[in-house]
Formats: sequence, C-alpha cells, structure tokens
Amino acid sequence: MVKIVAKDYLGVKTLERASPESIAVMVGSEDVRGLDFVVFEQPDITILSGHVEGNDIEDLQPHLSVEIRLASDPSKVESVFPLPLVLLARDLPRSKHLVQLRSRFPSSSHRFQSEILEVDLEKQPQTHAGPLRYNVKEENHKQEPTPAPVFPLIVGVSVIALFISIPRLKDLYQLAAGWFLWDQAQYPLKRNHGSKF
Repeated sequence: MVKIVAKDYLGVKTLERASPESIAVMVGSEDVRGLDFVVFEQPDITILSGHVEGNDIEDLQPHLSVEIRLASDPSKVESVFPLPLVLLARDLPRSKHLVQLRSRFPSSSHRFQSEILEVDLEKQPQTHAGPLRYNVKEENHKQEPTPAPVFPLIVGVSVIALFISIPRLKDLYQLAAGWFLWDQAQYPLKRNHGSKF
C-alpha cells in the first residue's frame, strides 16, 4: 500500500492533501504503473476569504470597508480595503487576526454594527471566514427648531407697537375727547336739583 502523507519539513507543511489518500499496489516487476496521485501543494502565502451578510448590501457596498487587525495588538491595522463582492485578502502575516467591517457613514445619521471574526492564519494559512454580518439603522432624529417662548415674544411686540403708535394715540385721544365734548354740547344734561318724586 502506498499512502501520501503531508509531513513537516523544518516546521513547514509543503503538501496540503492528496487524492486518493492511498492506493493498494502489488509489488512485483511492474510496480511503477498505476500509481497516479493528484497532490495539492500548500502555497507559502496566506489567503483569507469570506463573505458578508447584511441588509441592503448592494446599496451600502460603496460605503463599507473591510478592516483586518492583529489579534495580539488590536490597535495595529494590517489592512483596510473597500468591501468587494467576495472578501479576499492575501499575504497577511501568519498570526491571529480580527476581521470586521467599517462604515463611512457619519455616526449622527446611521448606527452601524459589525461582527468581529477572529481567524488564525498560523494554524490554517488558507481559511474561509464568514459569514461576516453587519446591521445598519438610519437615525431619523432630525433636529427640530426649539419653539420660542411665546409670552416674551408677545410682550416685546406689544411694547414696540406701543412706541410706534404713541403719536397716533394722542390724536385718537383728542378725537375721542372732541366727540365727547361735541356730544355734550349738542345734548346737554338736564338736572333737577329740587324735584321730588
């Protein structure tokens, strides 16, 4: 029986898998025939693939980006790129990474939440992460103008109107007094001082 086994060579696996894993062979004069294997070599580069799930992804895709950070030092960003149709990142260091989405929307107009996936490219240099889910909610809190205090506004307008109309009030007073005097002159009041009932 001949079997293909992936062995470490100086800590590096060079073979990923073989198909078929083993084959039975009769050892004899023609033992080299009929030994056909397909061997998949494990490349030296790291490949991180995945997919994203969320609401309105077609509309929001131009506003989203993928951020990959080191798990050992989350402040260190390894890679940032616009969200593609299929998530694919190559040549990342062989270590643990945190993958999440970022939004370019202002936080005042949209609330954006993304899952954070941890992937270990040290144990598995080619891995598929996902689904990476996100949620976007549009904030409909539009700032409405605060209503002005009504009473001070009415008092202010009344005072201004009073100052503007003072000359007219004088004329109105004289007119009213003139009508009253004219009315008394035309219809004098008759007073009986000594009349009895």
